Amino acid sequence: MKHTWKKLLSAFGIAFLFPLSGCRESGGSVSSQTSIQPGTYVENEVLLTVAEKAADHKAHESDAALDQAEVLMELDGNRKIVLVRDPSRTTEELLEWVRENDRVEYAEPNYLSQAQEEK
Repeated sequence: MKHTWKKLLSAFGIAFLFPLSGCRESGGSVSSQTSIQPGTYVENEVLLTVAEKAADHKAHESDAALDQAEVLMELDGNRKIVLVRDPSRTTEELLEWVRENDRVEYAEPNYLSQAQEEK
């Protein structure tokens, strides 16, 4: 049950944030974030908002990883929030790698978060 809550918290966090930052700029590329703080995220994991392959999609080596990623939430318009894990890449390497894919609308580290207890 704890894993489910962690997934939901991460998914809800990214769902509320993706329209505000890290989105595609007018030139069509995903804007890169400033440096990320070690210890604030799960290493080797990124959360993404991805779209289905369009007819004019340029194949990218990360397509297989996106297709096999753990789906955390289905969104409208054939988009979804996914978790990509790759122990062979650092989180920063993963972010750079997936941002080159035109299916990726938003990318961020899998930030650590805690739910506050009710008093």
